[in-house]
Amino acid sequence: MSLYTVVEFIEEDNIQIARKKASTAEFTSNVSDDENRRPWKPTKNTKSEGWLVAEAGVPLSMLIICLCVGIAALSLLSAVGVCARLHIEAGGVYFLLSHVLGARIGSTIGVVYSFAQAVGCALYCTGFAESVALYLGLSQGWITRCLAAATLLVLLAINVAGVKWVVKVQLVLLCILAMAVLDLVIGSLVHIDPKVGLMGYRWSLLAENIPPRFSESSSFFITFGVFFSTVTGIMAGLNMSGDLKDPANDIPKGSFAAIGVSFVLYFLHVIILGSVCTRDALLNDSLIQEKVALIGFLWLFGLYISSLSACLGGLYGAPRVLQCIAAEKNLPLVGNLLAVGIDRFTDQRGQLWNSLADYYIRSGLFGAARDVYEEALATVITVRDFTQIFDAYAQFEEGLINAKMKSCEEQGITSAEDDLELEISLSRFENLMERRPLLLNSVLLRQNPHNVSEWLKRVKLMEDKPLKIINTFQEAVSTVDPFKAVGKPQILWIEFAKFYETNNQLEDARPIFEKATEVKFKNVEDLAQVYFTGW
Repeated sequence: MSLYTVVEFIEEDNIQIARKKASTAEFTSNVSDDENRRPWKPTKNTKSEGWLVAEAGVPLSMLIICLCVGIAALSLLSAVGVCARLHIEAGGVYFLLSHVLGARIGSTIGVVYSFAQAVGCALYCTGFAESVALYLGLSQGWITRCLAAATLLVLLAINVAGVKWVVKVQLVLLCILAMAVLDLVIGSLVHIDPKVGLMGYRWSLLAENIPPRFSESSSFFITFGVFFSTVTGIMAGLNMSGDLKDPANDIPKGSFAAIGVSFVLYFLHVIILGSVCTRDALLNDSLIQEKVALIGFLWLFGLYISSLSACLGGLYGAPRVLQCIAAEKNLPLVGNLLAVGIDRFTDQRGQLWNSLADYYIRSGLFGAARDVYEEALATVITVRDFTQIFDAYAQFEEGLINAKMKSCEEQGITSAEDDLELEISLSRFENLMERRPLLLNSVLLRQNPHNVSEWLKRVKLMEDKPLKIINTFQEAVSTVDPFKAVGKPQILWIEFAKFYETNNQLEDARPIFEKATEVKFKNVEDLAQVYFTGW
């Protein structure tokens, strides 16, 4: 939220209307026709707090301030309410929207918000550059563009340096703005200059500035719309959510403090300008505050600093919102892109599989997320990737259970359907945890399918499941190559036959030994052990 608003751009026809409405030639003769054609001039025909008082009068100006701040406060209260119910993470505006309206709506609004912040930064730098160039008497367009680009690069470098530098610079800018406000207050007490419409504190002057006096091109809602842009920076604190130690407490305190201080300063400006300046001065001289201030340059410097501060906040917040949207993979075609990445970047498969599953979770497609996790567990070949995916899968199922139980507690009464759904979720979770050793064993066998010890471990994991034990032995003896085997491959045949013997199926054990004697083992001792055991 900027204390000073670097004026709106107005078209040529509005300039002409403003000239015709100027009641004295004293205020319009100071600027040439050539200067009035420029897109921004820091002395004439631009809109500021003085223009607001001149058009709407003191009471209506206060009403407009209350309405604008009230609307901003309602938005802030909504954000604070969400902060109180969630564990705040990085992402600022996007994080709140995605958890209230869903990931897709949050992503849509977050992208638009980021681009709006980027455009705002460009306007802040351009306005700053134009005002400085005109103040120095440099009218060439290329100078303005170069100055704006240089300003943007400097502010970008501060952001790249880190959040600590951003905070330090913002504190310096805040001190300068505070001095500019103090300069205005002191100047209003000591400055009197009737030639420019500065009369000092007078009750009669305040009474004259009370009723509204809207021009033909203005109205209550136009003045409201122009001023409302000054209270749209309340999201700056929210966008710092990822860098605060305790965002749930820091964001409400900081945001409400900012909006409260700004509200007081807006009222202070209206009262000071309405009490010391004539109506014509307020209407025709957009920088009448510079003349009211004790040191005019200090107030002007504060005006420039406010533009830089707003730009710095935009450069800080917008990239973090986009970064969070990109990290959570909520953009179109993300599933296909991640699927390609899984095949291409083998060293990051665990993270990519989790990102793809998280994309479906954010979209509310829990069944698709389970399919992704199951496919991932069935294809990864490293223990690291398996651990990442399994932990994420378990957290996902546990989170659904907790959410369902919390929902049932809040409702108080649970239906049979809710109980069934909760029971199914618990069964899924228990089944997943029971399958972990077998899934891990599958990963190790995918690493080396000729590992005899891992096959034997797999058989032990199939305990009390005779049919699966037989299938596992059959798969093992048909997969393991004796010349590539890690361990003793003949053990697989011997244990396979012993399984039948233990279950009193000697007729089935004998064919196993006969097939084992036909295998071309690497060593004669391996074949001899088969003969000795079978005999």
